[in-house]
Amino acid sequence: MKKLTNVITVIVTAVIVYLTGTRGMDYLDVFVDSSAPFEIWLLRLILVLVFFYAALFIQLILHEGGHLVFGLAAGYKFVSFRIMNFAWIRQGGKIVMKRYSVAGTGGQCLMAPPEETSALPFVIYNMGGVLMNFITAAISWLLYSAVSVPALKMFFLLLCASGVLLGLTNGLPLSTATVNNDGWNALSGLFNASARRAFDDVLAINAGISENMRVKDIDEKYFRMPEDSEKNNSLISIEAVMLENRYMDEHRFEEAEEVIRRILEEGWDIPKIYAPLLKADKVYIDILHQKNLNEPAEFFNDKSAQKILKTMAGVPAVLRTRYAYEKYILHQDVSQIKRTWDRSRGSYPYLGEFETEGELIRLLDETLEKNQETE
Repeated sequence: MKKLTNVITVIVTAVIVYLTGTRGMDYLDVFVDSSAPFEIWLLRLILVLVFFYAALFIQLILHEGGHLVFGLAAGYKFVSFRIMNFAWIRQGGKIVMKRYSVAGTGGQCLMAPPEETSALPFVIYNMGGVLMNFITAAISWLLYSAVSVPALKMFFLLLCASGVLLGLTNGLPLSTATVNNDGWNALSGLFNASARRAFDDVLAINAGISENMRVKDIDEKYFRMPEDSEKNNSLISIEAVMLENRYMDEHRFEEAEEVIRRILEEGWDIPKIYAPLLKADKVYIDILHQKNLNEPAEFFNDKSAQKILKTMAGVPAVLRTRYAYEKYILHQDVSQIKRTWDRSRGSYPYLGEFETEGELIRLLDETLEKNQETE
């Protein structure tokens, strides 16, 4: 079903972009004008490329701004706003700026949920970015039609086109290799109260993490293990990941390992970005308990995992697992990891994660060094 929905989304998006882009291509031919002197033609072509990337970036900001504006209107509260790797986060009643990125996303607006959320506020928040893209695309088309300056006409045309493109790719349900888009989330929870509750629980957990809380210190009412019948709904199944994170923070490793096993072996529908992080936790547990010691090498040599972990090199959980692997499996010097740890700690937005992972590293060192002394 997911693959079919993705295919339909791609086809519909391609058709609409083609139909709406026909006028743009006609004007592009006129604006660039291949019969003009080479210097003029090249300058105009460069200008089009600059306008395109500027328009796309503006629409990205507007998309996340749409989540914020419509989310506030729906009763949600501001937590964080990120564009590329620049994030503005509410911490201690203040807005602070940090450097942070998430693989597979160009931006993200996270908010804390109201006490009770019905279908309408849920959809408004999730689709707010899409609505903003389409609204500004319509305004840009009107401005394109109204102005006469060629450069301005081209810019507004590209702003319109990029708004339509972002609106479609985020609004039509699509599940990618790393994340599910807004349309997919909205559809998954529209008629499913359990999915909406799970979505809000995860938002509440993220709100606590944004305030530098450790996962184990966040109200336990937001954590639960989904039923087997719920594992194919990505909004609900991600609760299992949150619970596993809590177990790791509480050093309940057997329970964490069982959750990891169920998620990975039973094919739970979680955003794929979480799979390598779960495997990293499993690697840490194996090294801590000195079992399955051939699996860490398999994990770190897996290309699909490395592709995501490379983009998350400064994430505390990744650093913790690399530390465990390089020190206790490869028996290498880990001073470089320690330097990366100190550097990341200075800029990473969620210090509670560093407390959790630093404690796990100390536990690892104390346990294995004690084992070595007794041998």
